[in-house]
Amino acid sequence: MNWTQAWLAAHWPTTWGVGGYSQGGEDAARVALATLPGGQLEQFAAGFIGGYTLGNPCRGLGFHAPGIADPGQYHGISPVNMTMLPWFVNGEVVWSATQPPGGIQLWADYVHSPANGDAGLDMYAAVPVGQVGVDMTDVYQFATQQQLNDPVAFMQSMSTDLLKTVSDSGVLPKLAGGLPGLLALGAGSLVEFLVGLIDKNRDVTQATGTDAAVLAAVQGMNFLAAPGGPTAPHITYYGELAGYSDMVDLGVAFLNKICPLFPACPAA
Repeated sequence: MNWTQAWLAAHWPTTWGVGGYSQGGEDAARVALATLPGGQLEQFAAGFIGGYTLGNPCRGLGFHAPGIADPGQYHGISPVNMTMLPWFVNGEVVWSATQPPGGIQLWADYVHSPANGDAGLDMYAAVPVGQVGVDMTDVYQFATQQQLNDPVAFMQSMSTDLLKTVSDSGVLPKLAGGLPGLLALGAGSLVEFLVGLIDKNRDVTQATGTDAAVLAAVQGMNFLAAPGGPTAPHITYYGELAGYSDMVDLGVAFLNKICPLFPACPAA
């Protein structure tokens, strides 16, 4: 944030937008939110034109890029989720949770999901509403303090921590090998085992307590066992893997649409 503030101060006045992938998308979202009244970048809000993300951990419930499907009752895994989006209305940027009359969307969150026809769900941008999502966010916050450079290793660490939460709840039967033995089952077998511990008809958005801990671990295991390989829904936004749509080109088209809406350099 401080770097962005310094860059804008050095180049002001200017039009500017933000974009990013994964944790970069989270950074972009936090920068955008900082243009709101009281935010660190409020003084530069006159030049803000919007932005895009791919796999945004800060994605708000119901927010998605134009041209893709809403993933459903899911939001980003970050503890900070966007609750409003910027819209172009009568030559101005207006922030609103819903589309204002005549408003053009200026923020595009791209997320792979089965609702969009993708083979898997990107957990970074889509955890269930309710306690399951809260549990996943808690583990995500801890895991981000360890390392971010290797997506698969990061997710394996997260999954281990999610399983430890289940183990600490006391729901697991005594197993030979304990938690390491459980991990040795592999993602697919683990999902089957964990689901067998709870009501199979449990609504993931309504689960609480031990059921929520189990279902949070199931979400993590499903992400590791996703079609296309571990964490595939998150690492294939260019459509490199079969079954996943190319959202990078969609993002480029989105930027080409919103940039001409604004003058090259608004008054300070």
